[in-house]
Amino acid sequence: MVKSNFLKIKNKVISVWWLSIVLFSANTLAHTYISDDGDEYTIRYNKHGAILTSVNKKHYPDYGFAGAPTIKRVRSIHLKLYLGKDCDAISNSRRHSKGIWEWDRFGFYIQYYGMPERFVFVGQKVSIPGMHKCKK
Repeated sequence: MVKSNFLKIKNKVISVWWLSIVLFSANTLAHTYISDDGDEYTIRYNKHGAILTSVNKKHYPDYGFAGAPTIKRVRSIHLKLYLGKDCDAISNSRRHSKGIWEWDRFGFYIQYYGMPERFVFVGQKVSIPGMHKCKK
């Protein structure tokens, strides 16, 4: 009888332990994205699409006005990448203003107009209603 109760308790403890690991892993993986340059982003969905926010602050030179020869200061911000339902993309950075986002079976990427670099998220997916329009 004592051995039977011990086994029941042991099985419950193991079950709770595994459940906590699975829930923690699913919660962590479901809300964290890693770009191809190694930056980590969290995601939040809203009625307009999704917002990816950098976990660490990004540092950008602030020239004051277009074409200024000297840097006035360095702006440190949590970069926000807005992905719209109509495949549009905007950002809270002066450097990356407007662009597009697309997805395919390999992941998704964001391309801002006038910028050679892209934000690439290989092997990761977003779930935005109407995103079928954004397929590459």
